[in-house]
Amino acid sequence: MTRKDRLDRVSELTSQLLDEVITAAESAELNELLRGDPETCERYLDLADVHALLVQEHAGDLLPLEAGGILPFSIRDDDAPTRHTRPARPARPWWPTLAAAAAVTLLVNGYLLWKDQPVAEPSNAPGVAVLSRLVDAVWSETDLAREEGATVPAGLFKLKSGLAQLEFFSGATLIVEGPAELELGSEWKITCRSGRLRAFVPEPAQGFVIETPDYQAVDLGTEFAMSVGSDGRSEVHVVDGEVRLDEKDGREIRTLTSGSGIRSRNGIFESVEGGGMDFVDRRQMLSLANADSKLRYREWLTTRNTIASDPATLVLFDFEGQKPWDRQLVNQRPGGPEGAIIGARWTEGRWPGKGALEFKRITDRTRLNIPGSFDALTFAAWVRIEGFDRWLNSLFLTDGFDRGEVHWQMSNEGKLILGVSGSSAMNTYSDVVIHPGDLGKWIHLAATIDRISGVVTHYRDGKIVMQTKANTIPPLVLGQAEIGNWQAQGRFTDAIRSLNGRIDEFLILNRALTPEEMASIHRAGSPNG
Repeated sequence: MTRKDRLDRVSELTSQLLDEVITAAESAELNELLRGDPETCERYLDLADVHALLVQEHAGDLLPLEAGGILPFSIRDDDAPTRHTRPARPARPWWPTLAAAAAVTLLVNGYLLWKDQPVAEPSNAPGVAVLSRLVDAVWSETDLAREEGATVPAGLFKLKSGLAQLEFFSGATLIVEGPAELELGSEWKITCRSGRLRAFVPEPAQGFVIETPDYQAVDLGTEFAMSVGSDGRSEVHVVDGEVRLDEKDGREIRTLTSGSGIRSRNGIFESVEGGGMDFVDRRQMLSLANADSKLRYREWLTTRNTIASDPATLVLFDFEGQKPWDRQLVNQRPGGPEGAIIGARWTEGRWPGKGALEFKRITDRTRLNIPGSFDALTFAAWVRIEGFDRWLNSLFLTDGFDRGEVHWQMSNEGKLILGVSGSSAMNTYSDVVIHPGDLGKWIHLAATIDRISGVVTHYRDGKIVMQTKANTIPPLVLGQAEIGNWQAQGRFTDAIRSLNGRIDEFLILNRALTPEEMASIHRAGSPNG
């Protein structure tokens, strides 16, 4: 079905819906045409507007009580009478309510339809711990590469080198020094096959167990250190509190107290000087993590300066060096357009001390104006998404839908969308690439479009997640636009598309970056090294 045929069919089915003559099959067809397609949704909402205005003009204030009957997936009470006595006093005008209800119903339908679809497995399935800090972490080739903030599932955990801090859902915190190989059984029990560990176990997590080849160390509060060699030799040192050593069958061997330690091999135990002072503790871990962040920050600055000097750069908002009261977003590209901050608040970005803007309320946004037309564009941003509150969630949207205007946004399913008005490239969608486990994490999103080649590409974290080719792409236009929201330009029924999250870097270039360039930008800016 061509784009024109889709719009014509939406017009026909919407008219039948508003006239209350639509069948169940036709209603399902309409909902399918509307799902995930902003242009057909705009057609539907425009027709609903016109209908509401006509009804208001010709029916006075009778129909507010019947409005539920003309909306998809009717919200009226089917047991209620369909006719009512005219109120003695005039009711307030109701047509804006009907139009808003149509929009809300449309959004709700989109969400419900999505819920009925098979949902992709989240990138971070429910697990036993959170990976809260990393320092120079290198992962084994046979283990998954893990990022700071990721949920860690039960199973094998292998760290080739570096440091990793795990915060278990029981409340225990574990600092792992690579090389190490662990088996994570649950939030309450792990097996250390090899490596060096330091565990902090507050009162709610007392009873946390680390198993070695010779015994189980049961923490009775609050802190101990352990090492297990590749030959099975192990040591445990109690920093504070008590640790009970049990046989594998649960029989108690002995209890160690603060300052004591024990060495074991093949079931033979000997006392050693305790303390565990040569193991990395939480304070050292934080200090090393901050130093590592500073190093990555300096590497990012070098890349940022290279982008700022690129003649193709139109916008480089790095959110750096600005004051909490600043309401103008500085463009690091000399002579480039500045941004006007409306509502959004300054907050912390990817690194301690790094700036970012937080978009929370439906009024939060940053406005800018980028004149001219272009043959190619690149959009890229570091984003921390806190939730998908809307059917469509703005990254960068032009105010209107004139020919060539570009819209970059996300669906509530976690798909990336790049659209060009009046073009066969209208609304190219990625697969679901943002999952529930990604909420609250910094991720790098990007999109490129080249009207000469017709290639549209979506990226997540420096990797291509979708690439397609479109025909007849008009010159690309930006003009008046917003980051993190959408100016509806008087269309009072347009869906709210406000972002719920943070942005701490935003780029627009008038050329399509190569996959190698995109990977380099992600690598230099990644908070996870």
